[in-house]
Amino acid sequence: MNDQLLLANKTFKAFRERCPTDIEFQDLSYSVPDGRKSSKCILKNVSGKFISGQLTAILGPSGAGKTSLLHILAGYKHIGTTGNILVNGQTRNVEKFKKISRYIMQVDYFQPYLTVQESMKIAADLKLGSQENRKNKEIMINESLEFLGLNHCRNTLAKSLSGGEKKRFSIALELINNPPVIFLDEPTTGLDDVACFQCIGLLQLLARGGRTVVCVVHTPSAKLFSAFDNTYFINQGQCVYQGYGPSVVSYLSNLGLVCPMSYSPADFMMEVCCKEYGDFQNKMVISIKNGRNTEYYKDDIGKNVSETNQATLAKSEYLEKMKKISFLDQFLILTSRMLMQIWRTKLVVY
Repeated sequence: MNDQLLLANKTFKAFRERCPTDIEFQDLSYSVPDGRKSSKCILKNVSGKFISGQLTAILGPSGAGKTSLLHILAGYKHIGTTGNILVNGQTRNVEKFKKISRYIMQVDYFQPYLTVQESMKIAADLKLGSQENRKNKEIMINESLEFLGLNHCRNTLAKSLSGGEKKRFSIALELINNPPVIFLDEPTTGLDDVACFQCIGLLQLLARGGRTVVCVVHTPSAKLFSAFDNTYFINQGQCVYQGYGPSVVSYLSNLGLVCPMSYSPADFMMEVCCKEYGDFQNKMVISIKNGRNTEYYKDDIGKNVSETNQATLAKSEYLEKMKKISFLDQFLILTSRMLMQIWRTKLVVY
């Protein structure tokens, strides 16, 4: 772990140090309208904590509320939500929180006729503005592409990238201003096993650099499942397990459910959630609420914050003041981007 931490810290020399950002939610509920006079409950009083320095996976069957939880934590859903969301112990300010966090969607959206290098340069200009000079921006771009293994395709058009390269490229675009919190919606979708493990390995390295990385994952393999520092299982809108992934076997064993040797722990947990071995939903929910799974939760993974930094963090605001790029600068950058793509698609324009 120390070697990984050193690699993550050495790679991003040009990036300014960010304060660790822990996210905690208490009694979080979410409902959506279901007809004129009724509503459907998606999340039911879920609580949890996602710690900086850790890679956390949100898992559960289809329709369990995984993506809804991610959207609420990222600040993209407000209506119909109740409960408390805290950032470093303080009540979250949604607008300010969005400035220090990044949400990477399941579907990758790029400007198809721009190269990787050009897209990164435009992203740096839009996100950083005059905060960094041109030299530092170039260093940040080079470090990001090198860390994510995209150096060999920096002059490749975005539309010509492979599936794994596109996923890493989408992470690189959001990493350019070094956000302390990163949310990802199913980052392994459409990737083979090798590409999946490479992607999760990169996310783990990003987390080891002091970031809070939370992603929704759908049915990971046993190898992939063990790569996560923390897992958060949801079923029927309720939390049924939170802790280190492989420890879910011991957790279920205490409830009278023995995982077969040939099974992946994630697959077995999914089958339990789907009631293939009986209805254990209430037992798991009560166990979580009574704090009986705390022995499976490792909150010291990835922590690399000195006592001085912790004291500074406790006294100071968790949000940094960020300068806004002017409307004129935004207009010029986006106009230049549009003209560049029009020039490369002259036949279509004609």
